[in-house]
Amino acid sequence: MLLCASIPVQAQDAVAPSVHEPVNHVFAGQTVINSQSADLLPRTRGFGITIQHRFGAIGPDKQSYMQFLGFDLPANIRFGFSYAFCKWFQADLGRSKNSKMVDLGGKFRILKQTVDNHVPVSVSAYLNAAIMTDEFPVVTDRDFFADSVTPFEYRFEHRMYYAAQAMVARKFGQHFSLQLAPIVTYRNLAPPYMSNLTVALPISGRVKVSPKGSILFEYAPVVFGRQQGSHLDPFSIAYEIATAGHVFQIVLSTSTEIIEHRLYSLPSERYDKGYFLLGFNIGRVLWLKPRRPRP
Repeated sequence: MLLCASIPVQAQDAVAPSVHEPVNHVFAGQTVINSQSADLLPRTRGFGITIQHRFGAIGPDKQSYMQFLGFDLPANIRFGFSYAFCKWFQADLGRSKNSKMVDLGGKFRILKQTVDNHVPVSVSAYLNAAIMTDEFPVVTDRDFFADSVTPFEYRFEHRMYYAAQAMVARKFGQHFSLQLAPIVTYRNLAPPYMSNLTVALPISGRVKVSPKGSILFEYAPVVFGRQQGSHLDPFSIAYEIATAGHVFQIVLSTSTEIIEHRLYSLPSERYDKGYFLLGFNIGRVLWLKPRRPRP
């Protein structure tokens, strides 16, 4: 009788979820639209390839169809590569067209949300440094440093940009995810009367509308280092199709910039007057075969 009674108990234990089971795929990829997501590559020794593309700006005038919805205009593109060294750290390398920026970064997992809400949110940190490899503009004898006395001249450190971001995200059920990702960027060289430091609070969300389709939004109020005059905060929406190892997004954005150092410190298009940009993001994840255990 004891043996027979123990069989269903063992069967229940076999199918019961493990204690503090983690929540996977708060977002489908390593980025939401422009902002970093709290997710890392799903496996150790995994590769991530990302292509982010923005066409030229279009607006409510005849130039929109004359320029084929911005496809004929100058565009910006970024190629990104990621590698997961372990479950809690991945390294990123990217190259953007605008200013020919090359960036190197690392993402660290701090907390991961669990199904039983023992850990209610996922938290990650992201650090990035970038260098502008484009030619500097021409300097005249009427250009000075901020003291208005010392003649201006370019230095190597003027090419450097830095960013630090914290991502706090939560998945509410199977259909809705929300993230707050405060970010601080610093550029060694800023235009006259502008701040080197920029602070923004990107708010991102994902709503699943089908087994593979989702609608995403991203709004990033800039709280410090805003552009002079009428400043518009970056805003983006996207439709996403995600499979096991592939993510494709059709993007409607307000800025041609993609990399964080330029996205929040440079002005957006006048979307209050109907100007915006079409674009797309593509993400692909590849895995290496697991190492064979040593004899």
